[in-house]
Amino acid sequence: MENLSSGQKSSFTRLRNQIKDEFEALIAEIKEKRDQIEEMRVLLLEDDDDGISIQSEVLNAREEANKKLEEISALLENTEEKYELITNSDD
Repeated sequence: MENLSSGQKSSFTRLRNQIKDEFEALIAEIKEKRDQIEEMRVLLLEDDDDGISIQSEVLNAREEANKKLEEISALLENTEEKYELITNSDD
């Protein structure tokens, strides 16, 4: 950063701030999706005693919800790690 001109430093700072804002928005969206899936999962668990045909659908949907929740949790963790790297970088 020492070899950059004032204008380049300003551009870098603006770009870094834009990336931080985008990461924050993405993290919020991922958390919201994760919460929605968790709510669906809870509802599916409650509906588990309505009959054999529905039970198999519920089990399949629950399995799919668990997979999506794992994927979203991994994506969230990865995104938060990248966000930490960006926010902790030197200006």
